[in-house]
Amino acid sequence: GNYYNFDSELFRNPAISSAFEPGSIFKVLVMAVYGSSVSKLEKEISSLDKENREIESEIASLTSFFSISQKIAENSLITTDQIENEAVAYKR
Repeated sequence: GNYYNFDSELFRNPAISSAFEPGSIFKVLVMAVYGSSVSKLEKEISSLDKENREIESEIASLTSFFSISQKIAENSLITTDQIENEAVAYKR
């Protein structure tokens, strides 16, 4: 057939020729950017939570060791130098 025999509406590309309200397009773009930002923030929060737990564990370890070493030194069971040497050996 000849093109002129068909309705011109059949040849129309709605993605190009149809008008969309700017708000409807911007909503999609805003949500895409927002989703990406939220994902990055969630990963960063997770990483910081893990780092915080590691630091808290280290603080607890050092605090309890310091407390024990103070009690031992107060009771003159061993010298402070011996405690420090044990601490170095323990960390290895």
